[in-house]
Amino acid sequence: MTVVSVHVPKAAGTSLFEAFKGAFGEASVQRIDDDPLDPLSLCRIDPSSYLETARRVGAPDGAAVLHGHFWARRFDFMPDAVKITVLRDPVERMLSHYFFWRHSRRRGHGLLDYVRDHELTIEQFARLPSIARIYGGVFFRDVDPASFDFIGNTGTLHAELPHLSTAVGRELVMPHVNESPEPEYSRELAAVHENTRLMERLREILAEDIAWYEHALRPRAQADTTPAFLTPPAGGSQYADPVKVERQVKQGEHRAVIGGMWDEIGRLAERFLIADGLRPDDRFLDVGCGSLRVGVRLVPYLDAGRYFGTDLNKPLLDAGFEREIIPLGLAGRLPRRNLAAISGFNVPFEGAFDVLLALSVFTHLPINDLRVFLERSVAATHPGSRIYVTYFPADRAGRLADAVNHHPGGVRTFGDRNPFHLRGGDLQYAADGLPFDLNIIGEWGHPRAQHMARYDRW
Repeated sequence: MTVVSVHVPKAAGTSLFEAFKGAFGEASVQRIDDDPLDPLSLCRIDPSSYLETARRVGAPDGAAVLHGHFWARRFDFMPDAVKITVLRDPVERMLSHYFFWRHSRRRGHGLLDYVRDHELTIEQFARLPSIARIYGGVFFRDVDPASFDFIGNTGTLHAELPHLSTAVGRELVMPHVNESPEPEYSRELAAVHENTRLMERLREILAEDIAWYEHALRPRAQADTTPAFLTPPAGGSQYADPVKVERQVKQGEHRAVIGGMWDEIGRLAERFLIADGLRPDDRFLDVGCGSLRVGVRLVPYLDAGRYFGTDLNKPLLDAGFEREIIPLGLAGRLPRRNLAAISGFNVPFEGAFDVLLALSVFTHLPINDLRVFLERSVAATHPGSRIYVTYFPADRAGRLADAVNHHPGGVRTFGDRNPFHLRGGDLQYAADGLPFDLNIIGEWGHPRAQHMARYDRW
């Protein structure tokens, strides 16, 4: 088996290369660098000759992994190869690329030298055709992402590592390398994020690649068998690693680290909650709010000071407030004290809440955590309050222990480990003896097939 790994610049490719060397041995990992971004590369000048040359030359002898910057069709002559890649949010990837190149030396690379010689602004850089469509128009031109065996996301790669390891047949340990060489990178990146109009223009410029990226990242079902050495422990969530989360936030990935689909899921939650009766004067608690994917939608709708949020990770709360709320001019409607970093499910705010939301929280935690959450929510609610919880449904016809593939989205869930699935009886068990009536809403349009349940307080 040969692994073909396409490395898009500034998308964890260097870390992945080191992981491959650690798992396969340095001699078995071959770096391929055709650099499709260079206007003078053969794959840009004469794609047909490029593919014919690649077929004639073949793969390097003894290489178990072929990794690097190349057109994803380069190894079309190897139909049995395992094809993998890791993607990054297009705007965040482009910004990292811009700052990296801005401080790189000229080296005979047509596009890099042009950027350096003309001192392009961020917006000018984003408008370059090869940058604006680096996914769909350059590295994956004429390629169906469904043909890949694994497509990861830099923001969630740690959680996806077992699936990637299964795909390549080796246990991978992901180091972190290739930090930006720019000393003021974090400060400059924060300034860009605070420029709301610029960020909106960048999303408009990169809209086509953003659509390609979100389509490619829709999870597909993984293999049925997980090797014993990859079986994760029961319970637990990738967000429980505060060091990793903080590092990703510093890299500008506060949106990606909570699972991506920022606009899609944020809009969905807003529409659903309002349609189900959320009023502007409701006091609302967003449990596990992360970097405020839902908050940026509800803060303008709710009366000032009525949105509250809790999360395990303070860096996510800080990033959501500083990079999302402040640039949108919403700080006057959301006091920073309304956001609290907590461990466990104690509600750190005084007074009762009308509506609570736990979106993509108990999909990562065992059922007893939901029970504890509801027990502690009794004191934070009043008769008439509503608690919304998303979950993955178990297969009604199968055993709870059986893995389930969910569509759309292709997420694979388990009864004994993260991500978890639940039955209706499990949801009822969590509320037994508590002043809540369970209302199983079921499908509500979630792009990864999470279902919705509502607990009505009496």
